[in-house]
Amino acid sequence: MAWIAENWLVLLLLAGMIAMHLFGHGHGSKGHGGRAHPLTGDARRRQREAAQDKTDRDPDAKDGDTK
Repeated sequence: MAWIAENWLVLLLLAGMIAMHLFGHGHGSKGHGGRAHPLTGDARRRQREAAQDKTDRDPDAKDGDTK
């Protein structure tokens, strides 16, 4: 019990890290696992739209082409 009283800050930080891992770092309700790309929601949509706009302007451009 004395060890807990002396190391309460370490335990608090550890509990916070476990909670962040389990509950997804604030990225909505999907959680941490199972996500192959860090972009979610609106950011992914904007990225797709930007890529589509680029291919609309340059028909020879491919996905990921950075001219």
